[in-house]
Amino acid sequence: MNKQRADEITELVASNLPALIAKRESLELAVEQAHMKRMMSLDSAFSDYANAKFSGEFSAIFTSLDNICKLHGTELKIRTKEDLKTFVNSRDGKLYYR
Repeated sequence: MNKQRADEITELVASNLPALIAKRESLELAVEQAHMKRMMSLDSAFSDYANAKFSGEFSAIFTSLDNICKLHGTELKIRTKEDLKTFVNSRDGKLYYR
């Protein structure tokens, strides 16, 4: 009986193993592609931020920061220079933006 059960298991493994290996390889490829896409998006977002910071354009800086936040599923709450002033000036007085 043990021999028969071992033969059944061997047959089951032999018939299903190629499909399982193919699925694993497909999954590995999909994960690798998703990772590369994510890294390219991050590189692009931080490059946009660096360019905006270098040029000193506040709206472009906030846009690029918002894009970085979106990659992490969040949203930038400060979108303009006025929003920044309001946020900083509304705190406990340790920082003040003119």
